[in-house]
Amino acid sequence: TLQQNSSKGSKAVIKVQALLEFIHQHYTEKLNSTIITKEFDNNYDYLNRIFKELTGYTITKYVNKVRIGHAQELIKATHMSFGEIGYLIGMDDPYYFSKTFKQFTGLSPAQYYKQVRADESSSTIF
Repeated sequence: TLQQNSSKGSKAVIKVQALLEFIHQHYTEKLNSTIITKEFDNNYDYLNRIFKELTGYTITKYVNKVRIGHAQELIKATHMSFGEIGYLIGMDDPYYFSKTFKQFTGLSPAQYYKQVRADESSSTIF
């Protein structure tokens, strides 16, 4: 997901690469500016700025993008409640989960569930 940007130094690219890896490994945990600042020993605003320049997303927006992607997979593959799914992807607040899910997909979790279940039943293999 790194955009080609030769004007950015390789140190910034390496930092962002490490941050991407960290997010993908820890998206289920609480991730905030304090944790990221400690983990990367850098000013959060600096990290956020280079991250956005190289990925097109702020750190928070990218974390949510990763979480919602996993939520979509869980909705497709399981019959867990949205509360359980939210908890598993690191979003304990059901309202925040639902609101964020809709921002990324254009659908509420319930609408998404109905859509993927409808798609499943219409594509039955004979």
